[in-house]
Amino acid sequence: MDKLSILQQRISHRIEQTKTQIHESHNRGYIDSVLIEIDTLNWVLN
Repeated sequence: MDKLSILQQRISHRIEQTKTQIHESHNRGYIDSVLIEIDTLNWVLN
């Protein structure tokens, strides 16, 4: 596996981990920060 593939897998894994942190009972500020992190990771991945 090349370095790019490994990086893509790690970013994808981090996105999945981050998505599991969101729960509707969390406060809106926390949810927004998690969504920003997911958006940023998706941007890097693409």
